Formats: sequence, structure tokens, C-alpha cells
Amino acid sequence: MLTCPFCGKQNPDSALLCELCRRSLRRHKNRWKRWGLLIAMSILLIGTIYTMEYFSDKAQTLKMASRQKAALEILSSYGYRTRNAAMVVEGKLRNVSGGTLKGVYVVVSWYDKNNQLLARKRAAIRQDPLYNYQTSGFAVKIPHQPGMERYDLSFESGDG
Repeated sequence: MLTCPFCGKQNPDSALLCELCRRSLRRHKNRWKRWGLLIAMSILLIGTIYTMEYFSDKAQTLKMASRQKAALEILSSYGYRTRNAAMVVEGKLRNVSGGTLKGVYVVVSWYDKNNQLLARKRAAIRQDPLYNYQTSGFAVKIPHQPGMERYDLSFESGDG
């Protein structure tokens, strides 16, 4: 005997539909099996992708950390527009490399609201050489362009 999952009526084993409510007795079982299998496979796939991305990011971070050590710490930065239509980024940085740095340049990249690069300029920092834990100011001036919304800072040595 098959019990209808909807109304609870007992039906013969050969019945395809419930005699009382007329709902399918066979398809219902298969539907739950299919959904269960689909959900389990989705969870497994998402878990696998997440695990791969997690360990890939960790490996990349470890590779980067072993190749390069932070040499400069940005203490402050401030971008503004002057009266004569120029954009200026000023700030302070500190040498945290453990040694003396020579020929350091600050590079300012200006972007629009869609993250499209509009302008890039580099300028030497004020203090050269820059001794360990010494601070230095910097200022980079660039002609204003319509759409300049945000800037990023990076640093280069004299040889690039």
C-alpha cells in the first residue's frame, strides 16, 4: 500500500494517483530525490569553488609577502583642486623598510567614476635619502581634467 503524502489515504501499490485527492503518488517521490540531488551537487560545487579561491588567494598573498616587504607607510594624503585648475595630492609617508631609501617617487593616478584612468604623474618625495623610520612630505600637481573623482598612490624608486 502507498500512502498519499498530501492527504494520507492508503492506496494500492499499482496506483499512480491518489483515489481521494487525485494527486500523483509516483512523481512526488522522484521530485524530492531530484531536488535533493540538485541541492547536494550545488553545495558541493560552491564549496569546491570557494575552497579553491580561498587557497589560491592565500598562496598568492604568501608569494607576494615573500617577494616584497613594505618599504613605505602612508601616514596621510589629501587631494584637492586649486584655483588655477590643477589637482594636487599632498601627504606624508614613513620609511619602514629597515634601511635607507634613495630616489623615491610618489605616483598619483587619477580615475573617473567608472575607474577609467584619466591621468598619472610622479614626483620625487621631499626627503632624499629617507632614513629608517624617517618621515617625508610629498606633493604632486597635475592639470585638472573633467571627471576626476578619486586617486590612488603608489611609489617607485628612481630606476622605476
